[in-house]
Amino acid sequence: MVKLLDISPRGLIGIDVIDIKSLFKRTYEYKFICSHITDAFKLDLEKSTVQNLISQLPESVSVKGMLVGMESSDSISLDTTTYIIEALEKCVIADDLDKHYCTSMTNDPNSFRLRMIYAEVY
Repeated sequence: MVKLLDISPRGLIGIDVIDIKSLFKRTYEYKFICSHITDAFKLDLEKSTVQNLISQLPESVSVKGMLVGMESSDSISLDTTTYIIEALEKCVIADDLDKHYCTSMTNDPNSFRLRMIYAEVY
């Protein structure tokens, strides 16, 4: 999974591996989406990246769980993290959502990337 999200294993600290394993042991259809923006002139890289990722989700998608990797050229602030979490959770339908988030940094200048694996319920 670390390879699929292409993040450093140190970015996974704080995520309960047992929770992630239980999510992926279930029989759901898993989807992977990604958004990456690199633009020295873009003021809201994070917001643009989130909106781009959300646009890739089907309307009214019913989700059991999701794993989101956030990667930035700068340290990701608590406000930015909160914005991303709230924006993503608003656009999915879930009774009991298993959610896991991780952050990492990249050497790519002026860069923000989101990767998401989600378990779709039918």
